[in-house]
Amino acid sequence: GLFEAHCPDEAAQGSPVAAMLQGVSTTLLTINDETPQRLRKHLARPEAGSACKRLNMYLRWMVRPGPVDLNLWSALDPAELMLPVDVHVGRQARALGLLERKTNDWKAVRRLTAICRHFCASDPARYDFAFFGVGAQDESLDARFTGGNRVDRSSLPTPR
Repeated sequence: GLFEAHCPDEAAQGSPVAAMLQGVSTTLLTINDETPQRLRKHLARPEAGSACKRLNMYLRWMVRPGPVDLNLWSALDPAELMLPVDVHVGRQARALGLLERKTNDWKAVRRLTAICRHFCASDPARYDFAFFGVGAQDESLDARFTGGNRVDRSSLPTPR
């Protein structure tokens, strides 16, 4: 399939998923030279700074085991997944002091994924539903839930 064709190899540097998503996007953009620009602009690409929320969510569903994920692909390890960051996830990460960036872009995805990888290197995307679920309910992971404890950013890892 399309995603498998762009599956990163063991020697991939940086974010293997970013390389995969970029490859998929490039393939889709170059299949037909006559595809109008109004359609091309809707294809998310890490290279363009997009958070690629839907693509990261799709990969999560296909790769992760669990009750809400399908676990259909074994070519990609859950450890390589990036957190799907949307407005809800970004808001919760900022409330906890995990993100300083005001935009939910690829840099925010890399930063938040690196932090989640610090807590669970084998499956950083496992935290997606916790961030999203609370945010979608218009709740906040602020002092009411954390006892006023914000994360000391100096102790957090930087993106790889």
